[in-house]
Amino acid sequence: MAPPYREEKASFWENLANFAMVDSPPWLCIGDMNEILGNDEKEGGIPWPWGRTRYLRSFMDTNGLLELRSTSQFYTWENQHDPVSLIRMKLDRGLINDQWLFLWPDLCVHVEPRVGSDHSPLVLYFAPKIQRRAGGFKFEAYWADEHDCGTIIQRGWKNDIVGDSFAALSANLGVCREELQKWSKEKFPNNLSRINLLMKSLSNLQSGPLEENYRHQESAIWDEMSVLWSREETYWKQRSRLNWLSAGDANTKFFHTTTLQRRQRNKIETLLKSEGNCISGDQAIREEFGIFFGNLFKSGGPRNWGGILNCVHASITEAQNKRLTDPFSMEEVRTAVKQLGSLKAPGPDGFPGLFYDRFWEIIQNFVNNLVTDFFLGNSRLELLNHTHIVLIPKIPKPTSVNHFRPISLCNNSYKILSKLLANRLKTLLPMLISQHQNAFVPGRQIQDNILLAHEAFHYLRLKSSKKSFELGLKLDMNKAYDRVEWDFLEATLCKFSFDNRWVELVMLCVKTITFSLVLNGSPGSPFSPSRGLRQGDPLSPYLFLLVSEVLSLNIINSTDTGMLRGIKLSRGGPELSHLFFADDSLFFLQATPPNCSALKSIIECYCSASGQEVNFNKSSLYFSPNTDTGTRNQFGLILGGRSKVEALAYVRDRINSKIAGWKLKLLSQAVREVLIKSVAAAIPAHPMSCFLLPATICNSINTDLARFCGGGMGFLDLQAFNRSLLAKQCWRIMRNPNALWARILKARYFPECSFLDAKKGGRASWALSSLLVGRDIIEKGAYWQIGNGRSVSVWKDRWLMGYGSGKISPLPSSNRFTPLLVADLIDVGNRSWNISHIEPFIPPSEAMLIRSTPIGSLATRDPLVWPAVKNGDYTVKSGYYHAINVSPPDPCDRASSSHAVNSDVWKVIWRAHITPKIRNFMWRALTNSIPTCANLFGRKLARSPTCRLCGLFPETVEHLLLLCSWTRAVWFGCPFGYAPNLASITTLDSWLSSFLRSSFADGDQRDWGISLFMFCSWEIWKARCKAIFNDIRPSPPLAKTGVGGIGAVIRDHNGSFIGAASQPCNCSSAAECEASAAIMGLSFASSLHVQNVVVETDYSELVSCVKKGSASGNWRFYLFLAEFRSLEASFIQCD
Repeated sequence: MAPPYREEKASFWENLANFAMVDSPPWLCIGDMNEILGNDEKEGGIPWPWGRTRYLRSFMDTNGLLELRSTSQFYTWENQHDPVSLIRMKLDRGLINDQWLFLWPDLCVHVEPRVGSDHSPLVLYFAPKIQRRAGGFKFEAYWADEHDCGTIIQRGWKNDIVGDSFAALSANLGVCREELQKWSKEKFPNNLSRINLLMKSLSNLQSGPLEENYRHQESAIWDEMSVLWSREETYWKQRSRLNWLSAGDANTKFFHTTTLQRRQRNKIETLLKSEGNCISGDQAIREEFGIFFGNLFKSGGPRNWGGILNCVHASITEAQNKRLTDPFSMEEVRTAVKQLGSLKAPGPDGFPGLFYDRFWEIIQNFVNNLVTDFFLGNSRLELLNHTHIVLIPKIPKPTSVNHFRPISLCNNSYKILSKLLANRLKTLLPMLISQHQNAFVPGRQIQDNILLAHEAFHYLRLKSSKKSFELGLKLDMNKAYDRVEWDFLEATLCKFSFDNRWVELVMLCVKTITFSLVLNGSPGSPFSPSRGLRQGDPLSPYLFLLVSEVLSLNIINSTDTGMLRGIKLSRGGPELSHLFFADDSLFFLQATPPNCSALKSIIECYCSASGQEVNFNKSSLYFSPNTDTGTRNQFGLILGGRSKVEALAYVRDRINSKIAGWKLKLLSQAVREVLIKSVAAAIPAHPMSCFLLPATICNSINTDLARFCGGGMGFLDLQAFNRSLLAKQCWRIMRNPNALWARILKARYFPECSFLDAKKGGRASWALSSLLVGRDIIEKGAYWQIGNGRSVSVWKDRWLMGYGSGKISPLPSSNRFTPLLVADLIDVGNRSWNISHIEPFIPPSEAMLIRSTPIGSLATRDPLVWPAVKNGDYTVKSGYYHAINVSPPDPCDRASSSHAVNSDVWKVIWRAHITPKIRNFMWRALTNSIPTCANLFGRKLARSPTCRLCGLFPETVEHLLLLCSWTRAVWFGCPFGYAPNLASITTLDSWLSSFLRSSFADGDQRDWGISLFMFCSWEIWKARCKAIFNDIRPSPPLAKTGVGGIGAVIRDHNGSFIGAASQPCNCSSAAECEASAAIMGLSFASSLHVQNVVVETDYSELVSCVKKGSASGNWRFYLFLAEFRSLEASFIQCD
């Protein structure tokens, strides 16, 4: 038993750790730990203090221990008080290491009832190893890497099968399955047995007498073992269901352990029936689930719909229906195949997305024929629409059928068809779905509703007026997807005026299903449902949105007619009545009996028609504090508030649970780095998008991650990341001011000004306070682009692109000016700058910059752009780099994860005919040991990591020697005439390896080429150092005139000269020059009365933006598009 007293805990856990060494034999520890892993293991009493040391968590993480699967009850200790002061915790458990798990994977702990003690006894069951039934066919990922695999598939794919395309594809998959299984048995015998045999052969070879071909035999064995190890790793990775980590880093043991853990966690050995009886055994458990799902997926039959669909109006136009029902193109089909996901769990046929993607050339004709027949109605979709239901636990220790979520594993052959329908349907959702629903709607984010919900509850909490009482109601729909009635879904689609043919295709996907329940790895007998949408079908989320929209439209109609009264968070602001989060719903309304009766009537009618059922156990009410006790008791229970740290404690708990599952000692340092950057750092992103996390939370998470990985690897600064995520929400407020959440925030907090000018009031919510912190990034990084100049202040706003703060800075001697708009500086007649009345009071450099600033069409508003991104749209990544005060990285740069330099590269360096100091420099460059700005900044020895030559990107070794704009010119100008391929450069040593294999280092010139490369690198370094320390720029002096120009030439269809024009141009970028030249050319052609023109330019981005009709490719084109369109209209034809 672990000691219960804090002063004894540290020494106990330190001593216990000595028994759990890294290379220890199978290891088991079971009993009273007197510690919990998190607040989810405690019920009642005060939460576990944040500052308290987590001895058990640290012990498990450090020693890579796993918790034994337990059965029966969850809590193992209680204080035996009355229910008001009862406290229960999970203090007892079993811990094992991975070696124990390999030997006894079916081991479990049974928690017995407490009798005469405050602890429950634990009984350890050494279950005999059950001979697993052979699972169904699964296409192995490592097969695809074999050259023979394509040949086997080609041989098994019969083109002469008679029948429709559905029968042909199904039959071909069957034949292919048999051929692959036969080939696999011959080609891939048991990997581990073969590895053991090779190890014995290697031992005999190395201990025996030397033979003439000793090295050749040894190398051959090593090569074969390497291939076998790689296959074994890929095999277990496929079963581990881990997508964040790629195979290839010798993580077989980690993948294997993860798979065993997942199987143990998902195994169902006992189940509580609805009557309270406990049952065991696969057959009895399968029967219980069969009864449950049989009732769940059974239609309620004829029902009284009332007028629930009267609020749904025809919304789909003929043109939209035509686009929906147009034949699917081959490009659409190929896109759908790529979206399947290579190694997501396959359906009953066992073929994952990898199979369809990798061998598309073989099977594409059959798939295209399948799509065509499906679209024409010549389909037998039931051949492909069989689905496996797998059970995913919704809670840590599930005990009843309600504790499992049924996830459908559909065949990928079916999912291609479903994905095609879903891809077309989702483009219409923004116009069909009201702004009260945001999940799965393109262009919207679920965070919008989270922010709105927070504002609503903040308003209710501060409500003090006695004139009205208001409430918030949270409803949870029980098994919402599984209860959708098919006839109601079909009627809803028709009511929205979807084309009958489209409705038939959708309902064909829904109604031709058969299910088989997979229990402990074995599928059961098939059965047919009569209602429900599958969680796992690409089409289901969008169909559920349309069903939910019926309820939303009824609520909206009732508030419009006055039957239902929502709440107004501010005077004159929009009324808020409801918010939907997929299958969860929030309702806000006046707390009056008529209001509640009206809402109840709508919900009951909707549930009766759609098949939905309210789960009252997960539903709750929240009243404004001014509501009297009698009213509260009449309508429900009251929810209490929590501190910010308590409210976000789950974020740290989730990260800790992830780290515990990853098992420290099973992962290399490089994999831990990947793991932290790609998984752990993403966990808090969701709450960080809405709220500013307390420093306590961020510091705690940083501590946990540093303990896991050691730190020092350039992990995210969580606080800066938090601010950059909040800035994204701020950007969306300004870009989408008509969104419901943006309108409510404006009406409540800044009704008379813009969001950029909003102030934090005395009763601001946590959400608004957080957004204002994120706004700081936008204020310091965004610029106003000048259209008509009517919304940009001359003195206050940032509109001088690329100049210091971006604001005009009056000379110290000048007096305070009357507020001016940029429009006051524009000569409307000539569309040019007239700054004579402010020029005496501003520096000459700023006057020159103003004159070089392009002016857009005077009919165009002034857009706010984020110049750090090419298309001018703010991204979290660029905002993060702005938040930590560094420039964004070159797109060609890669994260410098740990790696070993190839031995061939070292041989070349040490054997090169070059002076020792240059050789030593190359050694330091390859080990990233030269004092670049990025390295110095990482050691807190420099203020910025930015390159001093180009001033644009962090100066890493790769950037300095290969990627910098000046450096690239050096390589192109040297005898190599080499132009670095930016997209292929990751690290200096990998580039050098590819360089050694190129024609530049071939034949007799190899030694000369290598020496020249090293010498040029050395000279680049010296020139860089001179630029920094001696202020000697690495380029010859240039005489800059400060004058640029644009021109256009007009020729006829024979190429004969018609005319030419040119004019000066003070544009600040090549993109603006190209756009100005195109506009000048069109103006010139119009003046010559040319009727048909073709505009030719070598700037592909300009062509793309004009064709698309938007400046999404480059924000600098935004101002020119309106004028381009105006000139385009003056020609009969303009291409």
